[in-house]
Amino acid sequence: MTKNIVLALMILGIVSSCGQKDQTPENYSNAITAVRVEDTIPLTDPDAKVWKKAPIALIELKPQNIIPPIIQEPSIKQLRVRAIYNDNYFGMLLEWEDSTKDELINVNDFTDQVAIQFPINPENPGSFMMGNKGAPVHIIHWKALWQRDVEKGYLDVQDIYPNMWVDLYYFKKIPVYTEFTEKEIKFPRVDEFSPEQNDYNPAIKLRNPVSLVERQIPVEEAFAEGFGTFTTQLHQDAFAWGKYENGHWKVIIVRPLVSPDSRDAPLPSETVVAFAVWDGSANQIGGRKQYTPWIPLKLQ
Repeated sequence: MTKNIVLALMILGIVSSCGQKDQTPENYSNAITAVRVEDTIPLTDPDAKVWKKAPIALIELKPQNIIPPIIQEPSIKQLRVRAIYNDNYFGMLLEWEDSTKDELINVNDFTDQVAIQFPINPENPGSFMMGNKGAPVHIIHWKALWQRDVEKGYLDVQDIYPNMWVDLYYFKKIPVYTEFTEKEIKFPRVDEFSPEQNDYNPAIKLRNPVSLVERQIPVEEAFAEGFGTFTTQLHQDAFAWGKYENGHWKVIIVRPLVSPDSRDAPLPSETVVAFAVWDGSANQIGGRKQYTPWIPLKLQ
């Protein structure tokens, strides 16, 4: 009798286990398979049905504890990745759990971010830590702060410090004054300055990617050959869009399948990719982040 009960329980457990595997997406892989689709790749809809055509790769994130600034434990432990492509474009949907939406930058406040890295030479990818001399990498970098700029307008000082005060910005020919009315006090906004006035804002004048006041997309493409070599590309061909909901980030990153830009990585049928994720509320910025080594990517 006892043996029969044990056997029945074992069979029930096996059946239950098999049923769970079929009904839930827990049979993840740590390699990424990109599925070819006939559909247009959605640029701003992470919930579009076409993403469900691709399997989920569940990627473990590691704390960057090799060189300062470091973290000892990852605050974000896993990244869920789906990949699709069509005749013209390649897209990834990246998802991760994050209890706070961090889209502002202040002295002690940082923004949520994610980046994808492709090797320029898939046969010799080099170091997954931003490449190395002779083995460069192509990086596509999204920031929640930039997403806010696109959706709500440029974040100026008075947006963060509503009690700030300035009565005059003195420029060479055209001073800018604070405007007073019976109902409000209107402070000058940097995104309203003329090109001549921005001679006094060199980062904006030189179009530093971090200081763009008329940002159109919340993503930057860069090229690197090792630590300290992150360089913004002249040609920005990628697109990205993020959505935060119920403690969950979903970020779409799309790039051309084939690019004439020599600093854009090729996408053969088999290559590798790496990821980095920053958690703003965990004071993560620069090298303080979660990362992955090279992950296999196969275009089906």
